[in-house]
Amino acid sequence: MLFRSRQCTAGGIVLGKTNLDEFGMGSTTENSAFRTTRNPWDIRRIPGGSSGGSASAVALNQCAAALGSDTGGSIRQPASFCGVVGLKPTYGLLSRHGLVAYASSFDTIGPVTTSVEDSAIVLSALCSGHDHLDSTAQNTRSIQFHDHLKDLDHFNSKPLSGKRLAIIQETIGPGVQDGVVQRVLEAANQFERLGARVDFVSCPTFHLGLPAYYILALSEASRYYQNTTY
Repeated sequence: MLFRSRQCTAGGIVLGKTNLDEFGMGSTTENSAFRTTRNPWDIRRIPGGSSGGSASAVALNQCAAALGSDTGGSIRQPASFCGVVGLKPTYGLLSRHGLVAYASSFDTIGPVTTSVEDSAIVLSALCSGHDHLDSTAQNTRSIQFHDHLKDLDHFNSKPLSGKRLAIIQETIGPGVQDGVVQRVLEAANQFERLGARVDFVSCPTFHLGLPAYYILALSEASRYYQNTTY
């Protein structure tokens, strides 16, 4: 997608394309012209989507990393389903030139990897400054994100001291599986052990986020495809 050639300047080689829900519109990778993608941990289950092919390939160790596109969770959700790391970068950090648009005010490119360190390395390779072919891309210098990672030996020094994090109460309330809530709370405890302060906040309108997303994203998509000739 973002690579102008089969080999990038950082030494990576693009092996090929992975499967996805048609036009990036889906969350299961079942709606594809290239058939269904399975979850590598249990082929009876879905890998998530729309970038389910990327998440499945990384989980299977078919590649060191893969790219995905994320409009409303299409990197993060399949990464979660397949037990790998998926990152949606800040909007505008990476160029979207070459990405088929779904909803341009939401769309981003991001890495899918097996570790946070690999994710930081791939993101550093992708973040190569301003691209004049994407008017929404930030004019930023190349950033080496992996240089900011802390070794395990530094954890006793409370590296997150002074940081404040918040968990939205509505995201761990009714309708969320107990196991998911437990994992979230365990992660919160880990952040606190590293020195951060974790607060619980209420967002009464949180449930309106999904319907608002569907209205905005599908409106943008319909406008885009209405004006596109194939």
